[in-house]
Amino acid sequence: MTWIVVTLLLVCVAGWRDSHFLFQSSAVTGVDGYYYFLQIETLRNEGHLFFPTSAPLVLYLLTALSYLTQDIVVAIKIGAVLMHLVMALGVMALIVAITRNVWFSLCGLLITCFSGLHLYLISEFLSNLGALAFLVWAAWATTKFVQEKRRPWLILAVALSLAAIFSHRSTMGLIVLNVFTISIAYLVTSANFKDQYKFLALAAALILFTLPLLLAWQPFFALPPQINQEVLRIPKLPFRQVDLAERWMLVGVLVATLLVWFRHRHVSLNSAAGVVLISMALWSFALTLNPFLNHHTGVYPSREGNGLRTRAEAQQKCALQNH
Repeated sequence: MTWIVVTLLLVCVAGWRDSHFLFQSSAVTGVDGYYYFLQIETLRNEGHLFFPTSAPLVLYLLTALSYLTQDIVVAIKIGAVLMHLVMALGVMALIVAITRNVWFSLCGLLITCFSGLHLYLISEFLSNLGALAFLVWAAWATTKFVQEKRRPWLILAVALSLAAIFSHRSTMGLIVLNVFTISIAYLVTSANFKDQYKFLALAAALILFTLPLLLAWQPFFALPPQINQEVLRIPKLPFRQVDLAERWMLVGVLVATLLVWFRHRHVSLNSAAGVVLISMALWSFALTLNPFLNHHTGVYPSREGNGLRTRAEAQQKCALQNH
């Protein structure tokens, strides 16, 4: 039971550390902080959201929490810490379900809780954080369904996926991409498919990797501004100063992962571990390390076309509201 003690210790330390970070000030944190405050305040007082959205689940959950704390700012900060801990525990549960190794899962918990990048989630992107928490647990339920073939796991996976979609609309794209990468990985690792299908899977992976470039160069239709600024015609190195260490660590992990799978590919054929390893590599190359995606935009997501678009606009909006 040593792992239980270690898990509780990590969760407590991570929760205390994040709480200390968020509660250093009595004001809401981050550029988007006032957005959440305004949404919850309007929902409490007038019964509707200030900025209409098609994915309000996290806002409703934070509003319910605000009735318990009797303070909207406190509810936002406590909710951020709790949602991140739920997501971290989901990562741990998912790794245990796949690898059957609790110590690997503790490594995943440690990285999720203490990577500096998670501070952006708990201070800025709470709807995204809630969506990721639901999505990770949906992946865990899906894994349990694949392993045990029991219908309750499938129902739970679908319910959690819907909760993720109603937390943030981008989740729909993530689910589609996840299904696509898993399908490719299954074709690549499966011993039941002929070689021509595996070449087809590799071609699909190449298209996935170069999709931003294809969208940037295609002459058939104009891309929406939000997408147009994210795709590149000329590749750039996908490294930023803010997460340089994490990205180089990812490169090292991917190289090591692919080498391990290639060395033991005959053993791992048809195994869940092989599918997960290839899917993880496809995900990372398609998004985090894709040189055809713009990793230096510095533009914040808009709120259904009515909210914050850039840091300057966000700060100006907060200043006007505070006065």
